[in-house]
Amino acid sequence: MKRKYAAILIIVLVVGTGSFLWNHFINPDPVSAELKQMVTDSASSTFSVKKWEEADRYSKKAIKFKEKDELMSSGNEFAVTGVKLKAPYGIACLPEGILLADHGENCLYLIDYSGNLVRKIGELGNGPNQFQKPTGCTYHNGYYYVIDSGNKRIVILDRQFNYTKELKLPKSEREPEKEFTDIAINDKDDIYISGNYLYDSGIYKYNAEKEKFENIQKYFYGSLKTFNGEVYAVDQFRIYVDFEKKEITGGAGPNALWRLDGRNIKKLSNLPAGLNAGSFELLRDNLIICSPFHSAVMVFNMKNGKYMSNIYEVDKMDYKTYASIYGGDLYITEPEEGKILKISLEKLQ
Repeated sequence: MKRKYAAILIIVLVVGTGSFLWNHFINPDPVSAELKQMVTDSASSTFSVKKWEEADRYSKKAIKFKEKDELMSSGNEFAVTGVKLKAPYGIACLPEGILLADHGENCLYLIDYSGNLVRKIGELGNGPNQFQKPTGCTYHNGYYYVIDSGNKRIVILDRQFNYTKELKLPKSEREPEKEFTDIAINDKDDIYISGNYLYDSGIYKYNAEKEKFENIQKYFYGSLKTFNGEVYAVDQFRIYVDFEKKEITGGAGPNALWRLDGRNIKKLSNLPAGLNAGSFELLRDNLIICSPFHSAVMVFNMKNGKYMSNIYEVDKMDYKTYASIYGGDLYITEPEEGKILKISLEKLQ
């Protein structure tokens, strides 16, 4: 009997010791190990993942910019008649009117520059000319491109808004609630997208041969824009790892204006830390940033990143906005408010 209990005790000790070794030495903490690996693997990348403690120094650098009255512009809500906007996301200003993706109504609107509804395109669903939570949109070479977020695809429509084809979006098993938000296309027909993912953050480029999007700039978190046939990017956040909470998060970090060429990215100018750019536009040598942190539309010199002025200020600006220029005006969507702002750029002309 004693031998039997002794044998059982030995088995328990062996099993227990093996479990201890596995949990504390072989596989000490899979979550922490994964986060540590992210920091290590991205150390030499353009958008490296840092420890959360490093975000403090960038937060301290974030300053309140003083407005310069000579560049302050007039602006107000752009009133739309014929439809009530629910959650306007992507916006593309075109000669035929303003193309607007309504994330809340699962459709597109074409609106003229007097604010009249010209046409509603699509409805809730997953078929041709149906959408589920559309986000970013753009126009390129005779076709409209719309990120149909809920259906995990990009829908391509012709000039008459007829469905022509679709491109499948990457799926994230870890962050299924996140979305791709921005799309931009250059004169070489390179299609780029970015979104609000953390683990799967980055700039994705469409590989036509493989018929899929590939993450070419991992851990980029920000907005994209086409300007003069080229695609530009501006950071909103940098990705950080909080080892104490065992999670990945976004926070203040170095900001810059970037230009994409194929799979490569080039920094054009450094920008002040803490801008938290929700969207941006380019006009001549001006970089126009919508900053929810400062609740302002701000102008920088795109060549050297120098701050010029606030051109418009609000009490509160949505965390994610979309912007587009037509003529001498800047149009900005505010999804949470369900409205569009129209701001004069006359002083920047």
